[in-house]
Amino acid sequence: MGADLGPEPPRASASAPALCLPPEKETIEDAKIAAAILDSAPWDPPPSAQKSSSPFYLAIAGAVAFRNGAWSEAAALWARVPEDDSRHKPLRYWRALALAKADALEAALELAPRSHVRGEVLCALGRFDEGLALIAAEHGDDRAEWRMLRHAYWLRRAGRAREAAETIEQRLEEWATREEVEMRLAAVRAWLDVGEPSKIAPHLEVITRLSPGRGSALVAQNTRRLDWLPRDLARLANDPALAERGVWFLSQEQSQAAADSLEKGPEAPLGVLPGRQMWNALGDSVSFVPVAEVGVRAARTVYGEGCSAWLYVHPERPGRLWLCLSTRIPAFLWPELSSEPAALCAGLAPYRPEFAADAPHVRDLPRRLRLHVGWPQVPSPYHGTLEPMDHHTFGRVAVCSPFLEAIGWGSEQAEDPHVDFVDRGGMDALFANQSGGGHSTARPAAESYRTRWSRSIVTIEEHHSGYVVDVRYRPSPHPGHVTRLNERFGTALPDDLPLDCYGVVMHFSDDMDTVDELRASITPDLPSEDYWRLSALAALLHDSLELDACLAALPDTLTPVEVARVYGRLGFLLGRLSGHPRLDEDLQFGPFASLMRVSDPYDDEEDSEDGEETDNA
Repeated sequence: MGADLGPEPPRASASAPALCLPPEKETIEDAKIAAAILDSAPWDPPPSAQKSSSPFYLAIAGAVAFRNGAWSEAAALWARVPEDDSRHKPLRYWRALALAKADALEAALELAPRSHVRGEVLCALGRFDEGLALIAAEHGDDRAEWRMLRHAYWLRRAGRAREAAETIEQRLEEWATREEVEMRLAAVRAWLDVGEPSKIAPHLEVITRLSPGRGSALVAQNTRRLDWLPRDLARLANDPALAERGVWFLSQEQSQAAADSLEKGPEAPLGVLPGRQMWNALGDSVSFVPVAEVGVRAARTVYGEGCSAWLYVHPERPGRLWLCLSTRIPAFLWPELSSEPAALCAGLAPYRPEFAADAPHVRDLPRRLRLHVGWPQVPSPYHGTLEPMDHHTFGRVAVCSPFLEAIGWGSEQAEDPHVDFVDRGGMDALFANQSGGGHSTARPAAESYRTRWSRSIVTIEEHHSGYVVDVRYRPSPHPGHVTRLNERFGTALPDDLPLDCYGVVMHFSDDMDTVDELRASITPDLPSEDYWRLSALAALLHDSLELDACLAALPDTLTPVEVARVYGRLGFLLGRLSGHPRLDEDLQFGPFASLMRVSDPYDDEEDSEDGEETDNA
């Protein structure tokens, strides 16, 4: 189902203001199934996937269709997977969700598991007692807030609004969550259905405090004063597409309060690390005027309403808007958007609230930037002074950063282990960091973080020559923005780098070296005090076959053997150290054990037997 039920009529009473509630949609969702589908939908699918008969490619093609909102097409592709294939069972659940979203409820019910999605399908078919029982059974799940909101929605549809209201009130008394605004909005709907509008006033007060634009949009239109908006933006306030997208224009008083919340420099806000050439730009935000609040996705959350950001105008740039995703982000990193409704909706699309967290695999982050940054310093969150950067001090910066999620993982993890993590406060984040923070002895010590907005992966690697910053990303949805930043600040970062990635690496702009810069600086007459450049080049290329070719091209006077020992380049070492009297000892030198060892005949025999069993299996 996805039918728009239309805006609810304003409801007035002696004890409550007339309200203009946003449209409510009868959607059927399931967080776990949707997350599994998106996890299998690469951003660059094989071109032959849709025409293939392979179950593997059919699953991929269907997941891509689902990501793009083609529900019927996704279900049809998954239906082609044979019943005797191991993927058939999970794909049944995927098909059920896709069919439900395509309004094929009876077909969805035949496939749906006995879980939340089946409960919603039953409710949509009017079988409320069966459906509500299944939805209620899922409340023990780690996404209980989202499930409770869906439960409350169907309780209201079943004529049990009081039960919905009381359930939400009880949960709000227990703790406030990231979805508190949505819960209070659901409580408002329920109490109005019950006919007790006197109970909505506390909820409206909290909604307005947490989300001023949304709170004022709930009040009837004739009480809102938007004629103050500059550049004829008042015409956008009543645009239905923007209202559905979640763009709420501000009163003049709310605009002033939003402006006061900005960090205006010249000191950088905590968690932001600008290079020295950017310090004077930290006060740019003073010239901007906030005009609207907009819903954007929140980090590590499953329920789709996300959090709030701000839209700004500049008095000297008519027809343009700037998206301030966090008041701690400098103005020169705000995405620039058009003020035309259709173009504005398209510009906001990359930041839309999402039902399941978008956490792409490394394979789906096709671009890569590696920078050698040496031994930099970062500000302490306790006293603000600079201190040497290491994994601990950078982790403290990540906790405060508007660009990074605070939950990281160590080099022991090949992929982001926190895909299903939802931060519900308490000790959750601490336990998540501990569970994923291990380091592998087979590679340099490294810690990775997911960026908040582009969902890129930033890794800080520790090497003998200093630290390496590794960024894996999808191309920015704002082409040309980094080009202008490079011209303004003298940086040389890729033009397609996402803005949150630029925000992370801009601190290192004074002392960062790329592979090409280091390779060009290494000559046969390199002074001994600059030998670190060879180690820095090796650090950037340590996981690439390109390092072998670089080492082979260097004369012995630059001691490439020492670097090869550190990074375990056995082929190069065997070629250079052939006939060396202490070959075995030389190969074992360094922090990482080489692959050469004296074998035990019993080990060989056991390995052989295990190998035969594995092959037979």
